[in-house]
Amino acid sequence: SSGINAEYGNARDLRTFLLDDIPEIPVSQVHFMPISENGCGDVAAFQEEFTAANPKRKFNYIILGLGSDGHTASLFTGSKTISETADFKHVEVNTSISPRRLTVTFDLINRSDWVSILVTGSGKRDVIRGIQQGKGFPVSKVANAQLTWFIDEILL
Repeated sequence: SSGINAEYGNARDLRTFLLDDIPEIPVSQVHFMPISENGCGDVAAFQEEFTAANPKRKFNYIILGLGSDGHTASLFTGSKTISETADFKHVEVNTSISPRRLTVTFDLINRSDWVSILVTGSGKRDVIRGIQQGKGFPVSKVANAQLTWFIDEILL
């Protein structure tokens, strides 16, 4: 996927800090979420593009972040689903930064071959402790057999 999404936020960082240094990963195997001026792409079109490129409808590897409220992949507690396909959701979240977003479903995350959750920043200490204590956060719905947490040492 290409377009405006390749220049902003997570997509830009992923290119800069990882993909630019690993030319062996074909561009056709990298799927950035499409965004537009209003912050969201066409969920049905992305589902078609993803299924055409990946008939098994799963990722080999997905890298997720963790928000200070325990959300991941723009899946917040209380977010409103505007539309949904088998693998993707168009959601509206209570935030001023891109309140309408296209994201993956937990089902697609959990079907992936491998999942990593990258956690940085001291503001996430309470969430990490809560997860360790069994508190329910959206990220707690990630239930992949090949799940690896990468946690900033400041949080340990």
